[in-house]
Amino acid sequence: MKKVNWKHIIGWTLAAVLLAVVISVNVHNTRKAHEGKFVVAVNIPLSGTFAQAFKSGFAAFKAGIQDELKAQGLPPDAIYIDLGDNRFNTTEAISIYNKQEIFGFDAYYVAAADTYNAILPKLKQKGKPVFFVSTSEKLFKEGAPNTIRLFPHLSTEMAVYEKFIQHKKAKNVIFVASEVMVAEEAYNDFIKPYCEKNGLNCFAEFLNPAEKDFRTVTLKIKEKNPDVILTYGSPNALYQLTRALKAYQVDITKVLMAPVFFEMIVLSDEFPIEVKKDVLFVNSDFYTTKMILKSGFLEQEWVKNYMKEFGKWPFIYHYENGRLLVRGFAKYGKNVTAEQMMNVTPYPSIIGEIVMDKQNKELISTYGLSKVNAKGEIEKVNWEDI
Repeated sequence: MKKVNWKHIIGWTLAAVLLAVVISVNVHNTRKAHEGKFVVAVNIPLSGTFAQAFKSGFAAFKAGIQDELKAQGLPPDAIYIDLGDNRFNTTEAISIYNKQEIFGFDAYYVAAADTYNAILPKLKQKGKPVFFVSTSEKLFKEGAPNTIRLFPHLSTEMAVYEKFIQHKKAKNVIFVASEVMVAEEAYNDFIKPYCEKNGLNCFAEFLNPAEKDFRTVTLKIKEKNPDVILTYGSPNALYQLTRALKAYQVDITKVLMAPVFFEMIVLSDEFPIEVKKDVLFVNSDFYTTKMILKSGFLEQEWVKNYMKEFGKWPFIYHYENGRLLVRGFAKYGKNVTAEQMMNVTPYPSIIGEIVMDKQNKELISTYGLSKVNAKGEIEKVNWEDI
């Protein structure tokens, strides 16, 4: 008969008891943190691909919450943020949501199309206001009726692409983008159908978001010699692509860019001015250096600290999502609905008035062209000047 190892049994038992105690304490602390607060559950990637972008976006969202709490005369701890790092993994995102649902929340913040898609059935069933920070048109239209989008979206960006094609009288179009869900949607649902409808030749090149070799794709572009080069995707990929295009003397006036994180490529000191200057970007008509400086936004202490940490201006749309959330909570309380959130708009912001389409619960804004000048400033560009 095998001898029982009581030391191992007792050790494992004690470990299990200790784990149960730790879990119990964590559950107790989480429930206590939620008490009497407006709880915002956040489900974003804070590690892995694009982690820095989501971290800086979330920092701006939190700053918007704190600024608006102060403006509304509410205590700084009136809102509790239940933060989960899904590591850009949809299984992890679902697990995080399930935990957050156990403890309850009053609003939800999600900043990636893949994450939103993974937890969409649960968000629909829950019915709480959902702040969706993504350009995806398809997911937003098919999404939860309680979803709010104070953020640029593909239909407005792609309209600028189409106008650019028309303006250049292009017959051959190439689309170069990071291989992410939104970029594929941009090509398959907008660019490709537009080209087919108008009898244009259209090609697409999708890049791994972590791609480092841009020589190959640049030589392909040079060989095809398109009339316009439309790009979409991650800041680093678009920066590296721009550098390669300029190095191989591809006509940069053919290029129009729409970075997923506009601030990261246009405003960041990480990317030298000489590479990004004079490249055309799709941009909100409100989003210019002159407008931002005039607002006094950059003089705020938290903005200075943010710029030291992240090396660029704050993500202003993320910041405004935080402000809108607090305005809704301040007027309607913990049980505020997505429809009621619309009733606190329009309101003034540093990038012009925030006006929402109240039926569709999304931002109304005018998009056009901009560029970075030799001083690193964002300038609006008129169509007749290109």
